[in-house]
Amino acid sequence: MAGDVEVAQVEESRSRFRFLCVEVLVLCSLHLPSIVGAILARPGRTTADVYSKNATYHVVTLLAWLAVYLFVTVTGDEPLTYFGLGPWRWKRDLTVFALFVPVLFLQWLGGKELDKMATPLSPYAQLSPMWLIVTVGLTKAVFEETVFRGYLIPRLEEITGKAWIAVIGSASFYAVTGISLGSTGMLGNFLFGLVAGAAFVNYRSLWPLIAMHATMSVWALLSAVSALHGLR
Repeated sequence: MAGDVEVAQVEESRSRFRFLCVEVLVLCSLHLPSIVGAILARPGRTTADVYSKNATYHVVTLLAWLAVYLFVTVTGDEPLTYFGLGPWRWKRDLTVFALFVPVLFLQWLGGKELDKMATPLSPYAQLSPMWLIVTVGLTKAVFEETVFRGYLIPRLEEITGKAWIAVIGSASFYAVTGISLGSTGMLGNFLFGLVAGAAFVNYRSLWPLIAMHATMSVWALLSAVSALHGLR
């Protein structure tokens, strides 16, 4: 009897492993069109070109993808805290946010690079600052943190059994999805993914990561667009 129970548990574990692998592959494949599109895009075409011309479409697309990921997390057996979607806790979440202040400082020090960023980001100047904040800042921050940290890390942790592998795997995929940003942008995404992933694994909260991600994105975009206008 004990042997039958053990065999059943092993089979259940294998079935769970196969299910998670398929789930992760299917959901990650949602990003393939944008990755392939960035690779095949004509030279000189940037993410800014795409957003400036199809901002509403991309916001709707991101929200649709976000709904799919949230549906998977909500309908699963795991509690929402497993995916970092538990209630806000002031002490914990402010601590995590504070850990990212040096990252903001480094971003501020990099302000001299804004003139170089201005040309690739020039299509963003066609959008109003408020629309930039909503589309490129807040929406992408919520989507990317929910997907790459909140969903992918717990799934990779369960599949591999190693938190550090999950963090590196998530950061790597996050970097690849930013291929339209070029090698520098991909490296930046990878490093940010490592830091955000480590914070998520240790604190299991998405809220400070979303807040910091949105702050960094909005700051960079508005500063770069301001630099662009200053160059004119």
